[in-house]
Amino acid sequence: MRWLRDNAYLAAWLSPLIALVGMIFRNPKSATGATDWARTIAYIILLTALAAAVTPGLDTTTKTWAGSLVTLGLMLLYFDWKPK
Repeated sequence: MRWLRDNAYLAAWLSPLIALVGMIFRNPKSATGATDWARTIAYIILLTALAAAVTPGLDTTTKTWAGSLVTLGLMLLYFDWKPK
């Protein structure tokens, strides 16, 4: 149980891979019927930055940049891709 508590951030690093596999199977499409690659890439970048922000072994500068990227990505997703 101690290992799981000490390494819980590993789940955050698996989330971009799991999301990518899920998006491939689900095949998110835009209103035109084409795959919405901009949204797919934005989600993968957001999940990877979130994983970097919560990883305890990374230096402070990296975690600060990752946290800023997470904040920017969440604002972009909220304001640009609100459901209509």
